[in-house]
This record gives sequence, structure tokens and C-alpha cells, in this order.
Amino acid sequence: MKVQANRLAVGYDKSNVLTGVDIEIGAGEMVGVIGSNGSGKSTLLKTMARLLKPHHGAVHLDGKSIRDMSPPEMARRMASLPQAPGSPAGLTVRELVGYGRYPHVPWLKRLGPADHRVIDRALRECRVEALAHREMSTLSGGERQRAWLAMALAQEPKVMLLDEPVTFLDIAHQLEVMELITQLNRERGITVIMVLHDLNLASRHCERLIVIKEGRVAYDGPTEEIICPDVLREVFGVEVYIVRNPHTGRAVCYPYQRAGGEGHGAGGRP
Repeated sequence: MKVQANRLAVGYDKSNVLTGVDIEIGAGEMVGVIGSNGSGKSTLLKTMARLLKPHHGAVHLDGKSIRDMSPPEMARRMASLPQAPGSPAGLTVRELVGYGRYPHVPWLKRLGPADHRVIDRALRECRVEALAHREMSTLSGGERQRAWLAMALAQEPKVMLLDEPVTFLDIAHQLEVMELITQLNRERGITVIMVLHDLNLASRHCERLIVIKEGRVAYDGPTEEIICPDVLREVFGVEVYIVRNPHTGRAVCYPYQRAGGEGHGAGGRP
């Protein structure tokens, strides 16, 4: 499903955080959104998820404005996960994942056999089947994040919006969750748009990066063109050393000083 943002101006009260944002993301793409703190990354995702109403412009899914969709219709097309979502006390993993089916169930109707098959598949694909009857409060951070992804998957969305999906996770769980998201994108064809702070995770898993700087799209293009010393110096104000991961061929960046500081000079070896 194609996602378009046209001339977005978005903010809080009368102050805009985003201004003049134009983005088009094709069906099945996996796109990372990067930028410094406060640049407007999360505001962009909240606007795409219809959590914020733009002061100007619109967001469209396959040409239809999200403002013209009912909440169930929107939820059938798009799933959105905020940073570190919480869950009610006593809720089991299976109950959480079952919430993803409600956009597909008529009002006051119970979940049917077809819904339970979708839930089973989501639990299995997100590797939380063995945790189905555990309470969410008893899970590790990585297990909880996989459970939330299973809930989103149970919506059977065409688009997933993920705001910092690996926040507060250790290195092993970061890799586990990112590999799961990549698998869902490739095997299900789900369009994935996610905010990431870790540039090396973005480089490893995203084919395209959108860079937000001071509320505008500063760069939008192939990851290999974005993860480079000149762009990262301009956007983050740091000097980086770029190497290639011998296993993946992807760029890996090592920040070694703030831009303009004393040391080895732009683009040099740390």
C-alpha cells in the first residue's frame, strides 16, 4: 500500500514542528526515518497514524485521505506502535494479540474461528506462541516487543508505523526484533516506516532513509547515499568513520568527534 504525505505542516497549538513535508513511500518498502532529537520524526509518524491533525496538507493511503476513513477502516490498513507501549495489568499475550482482530469484527460480535487462526499465525510468526498464556508484565523487553508486533500483525495491515521499535532493548534483542520486522516486510509485503536512532541498524535493515532536519525533509534516498560523512556531519554535527560490514556489505559508521572539533579532520580515520 502506497503512503503519501503532501505539503504537511504539523505542530502543537499554533507552532509547527513539521513544515512543507512531501513524502511518497511505495507498497512493500521498508523505510527508516532518522534525524536529531526534536527534529520532528515522531511527529511525522503520529500524523501518518492520524494521532495528530495537520495544520496544512494531508496523508493518503493508496490515494485516499486518512481523514476520510473510519477508525476500523484505518486500522485494517495501518498498524501503529509507539515507543515502549504499556499494557493493562493481568493481560496475557494472547489477549493482547486478540485486540488486533477487533477492526475486523462487527460490533458486539465475538472472535470467530477465522480470527483465532489469524491470532495463532501472528503468535507463531512473531515467535511468542510459547508465551501465549503468560501475562505481559512477566515478559522481558524483547518478548514484550515481539508480542506487540504480533498484535499489530493480527490487524493484517498493509502498513506498519513503528516509533523506535528497539528502544531500551539490549543488543541481542535489538537484532532479534529488527530481524523479525525485516522478515514481516519481505514475507508479508507489509510497508514498514520506522523511526530509528541507531544509524547502524538503519543501515543494516532499511533500503531507504528519510532524514528529518528542523522539521523538513533534508534527504530522502537510498541508504548507501545517506550513511556517509557529509550527510551525517550536516544532520547530526558529528564526524564519522565509515567501514563496510564484511558479512552484509552494508555501511557501518563510527562517530569519533563533534563536527568542527579538534582531532583528525572530516572523514579521517579515528
